[in-house]
Amino acid sequence: MADESNGLLSRREALRRGAVGTGVLIGSSWLVACGDDGPSSGGGGGGASADIGRPITSGTLAPFNPNAPAGARPDLPAVIADAMDNDREHAQAVRNGIAAGAEARGVELITANADGDSAKNIAQLEQFLARGVGALVINPIDAAAQAPVMRRALERGIAVLSIVTPPATMMVNADQTLVGKTLGDRAANHIRTVLGGRANVVILNQDTVEAVRPRFVAIREAVRAAGGTIVADIEPRTTDKEAAFATMSTILQKNPKIDVVLGADAVSLGALAAIEAEDKARPDMFIGGIDGEPEALAAIEKPNSPYKASVAFGEPIFAFPFGFYTAEWLAGRSIPQGVEVKALALDSPAAIASFKADIADPKAVWDDPARRDKYVALYGNISWETRGRYLDYIWTP
Repeated sequence: MADESNGLLSRREALRRGAVGTGVLIGSSWLVACGDDGPSSGGGGGGASADIGRPITSGTLAPFNPNAPAGARPDLPAVIADAMDNDREHAQAVRNGIAAGAEARGVELITANADGDSAKNIAQLEQFLARGVGALVINPIDAAAQAPVMRRALERGIAVLSIVTPPATMMVNADQTLVGKTLGDRAANHIRTVLGGRANVVILNQDTVEAVRPRFVAIREAVRAAGGTIVADIEPRTTDKEAAFATMSTILQKNPKIDVVLGADAVSLGALAAIEAEDKARPDMFIGGIDGEPEALAAIEKPNSPYKASVAFGEPIFAFPFGFYTAEWLAGRSIPQGVEVKALALDSPAAIASFKADIADPKAVWDDPARRDKYVALYGNISWETRGRYLDYIWTP
């Protein structure tokens, strides 16, 4: 049931709003160390080790060892909280993956949506801590503002599961330079082969998010090398279609002819809407995005569409272990510290069809190593007993 007073949604409501298929994963092929016992809802017993370890501030992580020994377990409720940055398709897909993993292990999921508002996000995180949770999912909005709350959660033994920002028990990240290069190279090829080596380029960046800034460095390098002229390089107020529509409308007043637009799918879709509203969309344009959002994929599949490519991560697949490993954390078992997300370029109907089949059933993907390895790789080990060894830097695969 939704709690309208504080914006929290229960696991049941999250699933009702679109969570993908679930199933019991006990004993599945990808987690050899998993046993049949799930976490208690607070009161599992077990004392803390004399040495919980110290934060890791740099370096690489060894591959995850699923057979690492278990230790003491925390006295925390079997609840995972997802602090959504907004309700765009990317965020919904992350939530759905968490919901599927949580449902598989009997963990309750609650969510809150900050609508891109940092102050609202911090208030919701504080609500989660006051309520009591076993794991906290952090989506990047304002890393500096979020970090103190994340540290308090870590001090309480709560598993902090973060997308790209430290400090975190488990961090999801990609090679951000490669992400940007994957999109930038496709745009560059289009500039060379279709646009004759000349193009007016708009980049809708996310440079205030330090962890993903390398994407846009790589995008700029690629389009400039192909002869593109960057006529606008700006970050919309929020990462959504509405803000991007307004930003692109302003850009078009000064630069009526735009050939290439690059950014996250949410902002690239907003930019496309603004271009279409001005009747300036052309089949030879290259509009591309990052995140593999369903609306972007639908746009790519349309004949003669300006939207040419999206770099996808398979959010339900990389978010699935958040829900699953919460149960492991609460049982005192070792979980991965780093989840590498691999970037996939979706620029054809065949690639999109395969991707859609995989994200519709993340359990099946995790049960099949060949399919799973296309999307993720796991690194490092940490348990509640060694909880002080959290990542205190932006870990990059």
